[in-house]
Amino acid sequence: MLSFFDAVKVAWARKFDVQGRACRSEFWFTFLALFIISFLNAFIMRFGAIGAIIGMVIQIGVLWTFFTTAIRRLHDRGLSGAWCLLVVIPTVGIIILLILCALQGSPDFNRFGAEPISSGLYQQILDGNSYQQNNYNYSQNQTQQPPHQDQGELFPDDDFSKKLRAHVNRNDDNNQNS
Repeated sequence: MLSFFDAVKVAWARKFDVQGRACRSEFWFTFLALFIISFLNAFIMRFGAIGAIIGMVIQIGVLWTFFTTAIRRLHDRGLSGAWCLLVVIPTVGIIILLILCALQGSPDFNRFGAEPISSGLYQQILDGNSYQQNNYNYSQNQTQQPPHQDQGELFPDDDFSKKLRAHVNRNDDNNQNS
């Protein structure tokens, strides 16, 4: 679990990243920080036209960071980021989105990458290293797998792709027997 300030630092470092996953503490602490910023922003917007312009810029940044973090949180659950479109449904949509973000993520590796805490991603960001998403770093204790070199294969050699390849082959065999 990340602390409040660590979660905000990670969210800031990943503000333009919709790839990968976000743990619950990253999402909820970031949500809290953005809520506080939005509340304070309401006071800034009261200072005439300049305050309104500055407030709008701040609010766009808040919404952008919220949505990118929410998309990564949905990825942690194995869901597409398109579920963020629920917010267009007044009141009910945001409640459903927040419930989805509150549920526990899938353990280990899913189609969106490695679990962010055990993969060492957060530690890399918090140590001040330049941020670069690496879906092949499954845990701190395992050696890093190199990215798949395209050799005419449709899928790289990871667990998810092996399962997917076996499923596709099984369906092809069933269709040929029909």
